[in-house]
Amino acid sequence: MIYSVGCLCFQIVLYTVAIVEYYFPSKPHKNDSVLSRSTPYARSFYFLLKICRTLMGNMLEMLIDFIPDSRMTQGPYDKSYTYHNIQVNNSGLDSVLVKSNTYNLEDNVFVIHFFGGGFLFGSPQMSLASISAMLKPLKANCLSVSYGCAQNFTLQQMVDHAEQALEWVKSKGVKSNKIVLFGESAGCVLATMLALRGHQVACMVFSSPMTDLTRTGQSYENEYNADADFLITVNGLKLAHDNLKRRNIIQDMKDHSLVQLSKKQLEKLKAPIYVFWSPLEIFYTDIVKFVSNLRQANVVVYEEGDKPSTWHCYTMYHRVIPEAKATFSNIIKFVYNNTRHK
Repeated sequence: MIYSVGCLCFQIVLYTVAIVEYYFPSKPHKNDSVLSRSTPYARSFYFLLKICRTLMGNMLEMLIDFIPDSRMTQGPYDKSYTYHNIQVNNSGLDSVLVKSNTYNLEDNVFVIHFFGGGFLFGSPQMSLASISAMLKPLKANCLSVSYGCAQNFTLQQMVDHAEQALEWVKSKGVKSNKIVLFGESAGCVLATMLALRGHQVACMVFSSPMTDLTRTGQSYENEYNADADFLITVNGLKLAHDNLKRRNIIQDMKDHSLVQLSKKQLEKLKAPIYVFWSPLEIFYTDIVKFVSNLRQANVVVYEEGDKPSTWHCYTMYHRVIPEAKATFSNIIKFVYNNTRHK
């Protein structure tokens, strides 16, 4: 119950700050004239945003563990789906199966979702409401996967958890050409590593891929004014970097850095990829480089990185942010086109 209330408060704070930051940006990007629409009224929200960032950080510490009541934390879901907490890997954590009351698991598109959180925190409930919204148009089912975070596991073990979840889906009769891997931030790394292990799927969707956490916040700040993104700031990245370093998995992160993958490795990615991100985000430069590297390796990539009023993993707010709604529609079309004839 405590976790459920905490997650509900987190959602309220996150959505409130997102709406305020969207309509009244507190800190326009120095290189983007489109974002120079900040007003004195908007700037008065700046300290509020700082406070809310702190609150979100405190709440996220509460949410590292599994949150049992997904309906309470995420609000009303489509009643044509049922939600089941199940264990599909040896992480010891429950994943969430979103199962249609109409369509069998083996007959239709199946979305495997990996949440973000920098490998330091998170749960499958964090984005479950937004992921659920794409299922009905696709007549799809979904597994939002729990994987162990850096507190107790290496990154290699996290990839193992993702692979075990994928094998569980296949054991239910779902064919590879109906499986879609959907990664958010750090979850994109897990999806990529599964493809590098030789697993074939219909397509992949990457939301704001976390390209490299081995760099310090200062190195990002020197390259780009990343503090314009309200969700992930330079200080936030420094905190994540310090935590990963303290847990001795920085080298592990280097071995799994998306932006450092070789052309030979990227050529193993056979499925089309839809990548979207914000020009404000802290990983912007590295994501652009990652997309370029994918193209040089002849990977089919559809990109969307021109939404100037958005931020990291902005489709989480597709119900309230127009740009996010448009991106979500594009994702649905992309998945449909890559699964309908298979």
